[in-house]
Amino acid sequence: LTSPGELLAELADPQQGAGGAGAPRIDPVEPGVVPDADGTSLDVRFAGLGASSARSVVYVVDASGPMVTSLPLVLDELARSIERLSARQKFNVVMFGPRDEDGRNVRTFASVLVPATPRMKERAAEWAQTVRPGGRSAPLSGLEEALGLKPQAVFLLSRSIDRTGGGVWGRGRGPTLARLDELNPVVERYGRRSIVIRTIQFLDEDPTGIMQAIAEAHGSADNAVGYRVIRSTRELTEGR
Repeated sequence: LTSPGELLAELADPQQGAGGAGAPRIDPVEPGVVPDADGTSLDVRFAGLGASSARSVVYVVDASGPMVTSLPLVLDELARSIERLSARQKFNVVMFGPRDEDGRNVRTFASVLVPATPRMKERAAEWAQTVRPGGRSAPLSGLEEALGLKPQAVFLLSRSIDRTGGGVWGRGRGPTLARLDELNPVVERYGRRSIVIRTIQFLDEDPTGIMQAIAEAHGSADNAVGYRVIRSTRELTEGR
């Protein structure tokens, strides 16, 4: 796989496609409303949920120990979603759960949003396959990493773990939502947030209600469905 230094050098090469590591981020006139060059929308779909007109997206995926049997199917769906991206879009992937050599429980494909060129799509799929499930679920850590990349859309797929008694979020509902408000505040000019967050709960409803609350508070103005519970691996592939 490409080293971080090689990846950044590749992104800086204009022949690799839309933008590079040093290129300025171009924000839309209105958050979340970005037509493609030919007037069509840049939509993103993952695990049955969608975000319309998103020029950039980060996928945040639970790779904790309880996902060991289902993660391969999730990664297949992730690869399909990335494959559908336009070359004019940018993306990244964040995996949370297993700790790396530095003890962090979050791993990121790249340090920046990368253009959705065929080469980058392939590299992302290869990288995701190297992550081995482990550790405890840490969705807030994954969201913090994703929001720091300043995309226009974030898809969070996590699993509720009954034995934690809702403690999977650590800080609890109030502090968690407050932290996300800090990272993704409402833009006063538009009356909504810059980043749309869609949440997908795997196998069981989130007993804390936090996933539902995130989707409601950080959804877009189009009233699209922002939260979904996938109760079986079969459901994961429905709505493609």
